[in-house]
Amino acid sequence: MARLFFSRFWPWWLLVATALVNVLSLLYITFKTCDVPESVSYSNTNYKSDYVGAGVDATNDQSTFTFVLREFEDFSNDVTNTTLKLSNVFRKSTILVIADNHVYPPLKLADSQNIRFINLHGSVDKPFLSSQPNSFVKSQYVIFVPDAVQVSDRFRLREAEKFFLACQRVNPLVTMIVWPLNRSTTKCVRLDVDLKKWTVSQEIVPNNSTCDAIVGSQFVLLLTTKTLLELPYPFQRPLDPTMFIQNSVQGHKVVVNWHNTFFYQSLSLFENDPHKNWKHEKNERIRQKEAFSRIGIKRFRHATGTDEWFGCGKDTPRCFGTVVNDMPEFIYQNRWTPPCCLRALRMTVHHVFKILSEQGVRFWLEGGSLLGAIRNGDIIPWDYDVDIGIYRDDIVKSSHLLSCQSEAFEDEKGFIWETATEGEFFRVQYSRTNHLHVDIFPFYSVNGTMTKHTWFKTHRQDREFPESFLRPLEAISFVGIQAPIPNNARRFLEFKFGDGVIENPRYPDAQPVQR
Repeated sequence: MARLFFSRFWPWWLLVATALVNVLSLLYITFKTCDVPESVSYSNTNYKSDYVGAGVDATNDQSTFTFVLREFEDFSNDVTNTTLKLSNVFRKSTILVIADNHVYPPLKLADSQNIRFINLHGSVDKPFLSSQPNSFVKSQYVIFVPDAVQVSDRFRLREAEKFFLACQRVNPLVTMIVWPLNRSTTKCVRLDVDLKKWTVSQEIVPNNSTCDAIVGSQFVLLLTTKTLLELPYPFQRPLDPTMFIQNSVQGHKVVVNWHNTFFYQSLSLFENDPHKNWKHEKNERIRQKEAFSRIGIKRFRHATGTDEWFGCGKDTPRCFGTVVNDMPEFIYQNRWTPPCCLRALRMTVHHVFKILSEQGVRFWLEGGSLLGAIRNGDIIPWDYDVDIGIYRDDIVKSSHLLSCQSEAFEDEKGFIWETATEGEFFRVQYSRTNHLHVDIFPFYSVNGTMTKHTWFKTHRQDREFPESFLRPLEAISFVGIQAPIPNNARRFLEFKFGDGVIENPRYPDAQPVQR
């Protein structure tokens, strides 16, 4: 009986099993890559072959897409032709040309209802909304297209949407699709955006299509209007890396479509003209600095391991203003000391310690600087200066300290030595312009107790202490060098700050630190 059953129905079981294998294979491809190949969409249509000879996309879906041209230079561009060709192919889509200001020489845009120029700076004779791109984005999707990039008439908006939705179905965190114009130079990268430390770091993600950003190529970018308008600075140039950083901060991902046969560079605008290329690169650096200033990025670590700095230096003021109640303004922004400021402080420490050591001055780390050294061998992440103590009797050993008692002076390395205006102590500033500094407090012994003339009520650790903590001095690694510290440092710190101060970080206003 069983033999008769299988002889009659085995072909049906075989068909079902074969179909099941095919479905599972298709699901595996989609979920494994979301690298959703071109051939995979909700309709399971091989739309690449569908495009051949298809002509202009005349579907009603065009109105659900807005094209944005944002990246172009005033002095050399192909905006007129780029927008005209987009308009010819996608007649029902809105095309926005967005500039930071009036463009000169003026753009000669086609007289078309679906092409609009937006000046973000605005104009006194026009309403506010005329300078707001979101007022003109009525579609469900937005596509950013670089200047001098053409879109093939084989590109189907509906299939792009299907690809996007398929990727979101696999990974709901995906909010952007990019088509790189040069696949051979493009790398998929992971971004580590640490806003508290004002830092972005890149790491190449090999052989992958889902990441946080791409580097090495211009690109066409697709995202929903909802995603775009949830970004704090949706039209900030340069789009790379600004757009990707904002997306990554929200925990979202980018999918790279490596099968780009629809977008291509139609014209080389700068590469063959050294002067134009220099001017373009200069403008890009200016725009990137402005964008990072707005977002709050001071250090950008490239995938190559090199650091690019966008904060303060010797010739610029420090990144924050006058400190009130020992609480720098960045703490209220839920941020810590900018890395450029920490770098300047470390350089000042190296310089001061070297000079004082060579001159035979006895010194040691004090207050929060000692606390940072004990905790992690560095400056406290939210501190804004470095404090050291010296024996007052040793001032005569230092030509630098003696000289600055009469007037401030700049040493051969550009550091400024001066007496502080707040009391009887010394200060060494990073430069005349940048006032990040090391404070030097002279102590003297009275019957075995170390004391000084200037005290700060807001410094809870500012108190006299037994000289025995300095006999002898010990050493610890601090900002990359060996620094003198009081012996029995834990007991010294708890004597000054209170029990558990090392293990329980607090801001100067006594609020616990939220990491």
